[in-house]
Amino acid sequence: MNTKPAEFKDEIERFRSADPEQPAEKKKLTTHSDGRDARISKTIRIRLKFSEMLRDESYRRSSEKGERVSEADIIDEIMNEWRLKHKVPTE
Repeated sequence: MNTKPAEFKDEIERFRSADPEQPAEKKKLTTHSDGRDARISKTIRIRLKFSEMLRDESYRRSSEKGERVSEADIIDEIMNEWRLKHKVPTE
């Protein structure tokens, strides 16, 4: 008996029939007016202690502000401070 939904079958067939030689479709980025503030997904490995610090700081700031402060927001802040400290040009 087949219990998989029809959508799954369509998706798996698209995956199987994709040409690996063709470039993948590019996802549209969410951007601000000039496009340089676009956020993309970036998978990295970080130390467990840094992950815990990010999670705890995100929770603390969210509790203080009464609105969501994400780990990505904190990483943006840290990277901007690093960029300024090391005089890395933006572009």
